Amino acid sequence: MVSRREDDADRRVKRLALTEAGQAAVSRIAAARLEGLTRLVAPLTPEQRGALSAALAPLLPAHSDPCAAVRPEDPR
Repeated sequence: MVSRREDDADRRVKRLALTEAGQAAVSRIAAARLEGLTRLVAPLTPEQRGALSAALAPLLPAHSDPCAAVRPEDPR
């Protein structure tokens, strides 16, 4: 799922990357998430969907960086 290698310039640094299997897993998860959200809002009218979208819009900027929660504050 993930490959790991040493950085060319600094051997203390480890570089991680998704393998093809990891990328496929992420794609499957994203598709399942979209399908679940689609089913969740399916019973709503277009007006209700619009209201839900407007209500959720202020929350999106706080979640635009999925790595923010795991990124160290001080990289040293």
